[in-house]
Amino acid sequence: MSPKRDYYEVLGVSRGASESEIKQAYRRLARNYHPDLYKGDKKEAEEFFKEVNEAYEVLSDPRKRAAYDRYGHSAFDKTAVGSYVGGWGDDGFGFGRFGFGDIEDLFSSFFGHPSPKYEYTTRTQSVRGRDIQQQLELTLEEAALGIDKEIEVTSLRTCLNCGGRGTESSTGVKVCPECGGNGVIQRIQQTIFGRIIQSTTCRVCLGKGSILVDPCKRCKGSGLVERTRKIKVTIPKGIRAGNVIRLEGEGDAGSMGGPPGDLYLQITLAPHKLFKLTGNDIICEISIDLVTAILGGKILVPTLFGEEKVEIHPGTQPFTKITLPGKGMPSIKGYGNGDQIVVIKVEIPRKLTPRQKELIKEFANPSSTIKTEKKGIFEKVKKTLTHK
Repeated sequence: MSPKRDYYEVLGVSRGASESEIKQAYRRLARNYHPDLYKGDKKEAEEFFKEVNEAYEVLSDPRKRAAYDRYGHSAFDKTAVGSYVGGWGDDGFGFGRFGFGDIEDLFSSFFGHPSPKYEYTTRTQSVRGRDIQQQLELTLEEAALGIDKEIEVTSLRTCLNCGGRGTESSTGVKVCPECGGNGVIQRIQQTIFGRIIQSTTCRVCLGKGSILVDPCKRCKGSGLVERTRKIKVTIPKGIRAGNVIRLEGEGDAGSMGGPPGDLYLQITLAPHKLFKLTGNDIICEISIDLVTAILGGKILVPTLFGEEKVEIHPGTQPFTKITLPGKGMPSIKGYGNGDQIVVIKVEIPRKLTPRQKELIKEFANPSSTIKTEKKGIFEKVKKTLTHK
């Protein structure tokens, strides 16, 4: 028989790990290497699963852990002198033959109540499905206006071939011959203090109380298969990147009649070619021609809610900001909308006709007739620049 591995090494934690870290490590390993769910070598997974359970049974109990830290595996060797409690050994009182769990059952026999340490999970206890996470990318318009969206989700669902029972036929499950269907093995020992009963999880059926005779070929006995399906999601108005939508019951299916887990959708926003989101405000840049900047006019500005007519005042300078109240992003809490900030950019003509150049020079020359014919010059510039 190969020597036992260090319990801390089995769980992948340091010797100074907290109870919470040990519990998290155990749950992770138990979920990943459970023989009914493991996709690799089932026999190897079962052996490692047993090893994980044994390590957790010791390290999750403060007194057993203290004994293990001091004596190693010999602390639980029934043939070792001084094993178990306080190094008492086989001194006629029988303490050397029992671990801490046995001592608790010994005291429970005196006080007439069972030790809570040995409440066990049987095959009748259901297991909740695993929660899953997925990203969902939205356009800025979808996030602002809200939408009912159909998405694809891949998760473990009940096997349709076997209905979740894990066998090809309804008679493919038989009572575990090792534990008789109880899921636990009870060991009874007589001592001078009375009868002591120790219960441990059955290592043949892993506490289920039953074993599979003809495992389902589709799910390989787990009762669950990975399946991609389409579901509808309601996106609320004003949702932001980083927000999470929880869809109850849309995660992995549970086992042994347990409820399914939940689906958590993490929202991301696709880059927009025109709009930039800053807080609740929408920033956009709009280009206008030189004539409109000089003489003023009206332009159509796109918003999240459609086009908006905006007035440009005469003499508008480049990078002037125009605010459109309430045209920004809605608050997800329903507190109204932000604003849309329109940044004006002025397009300068790259090619001019000789006549256009002449008018521009006339306009720029302080000694020209512009002082007395200001309106006429403006009209000429506008007419010439807009009719190339």
